[in-house]
Amino acid sequence: MSLLQKIHTGKKQQPPRLLIYGSEGVGKSTLAAKAPNPIFIPTEDGLDVRLM
Repeated sequence: MSLLQKIHTGKKQQPPRLLIYGSEGVGKSTLAAKAPNPIFIPTEDGLDVRLM
């Protein structure tokens, strides 16, 4: 494949990014765990590793 054939034009497809905000204990992590192939980055205490 030549260098010119590797050039893409237009918008690149990217996965959706969501922000789920709410007080503790309302089910934000539980909701996110039901997504296909979720990735959890525990940045604070409270995310139980059993959800992953």
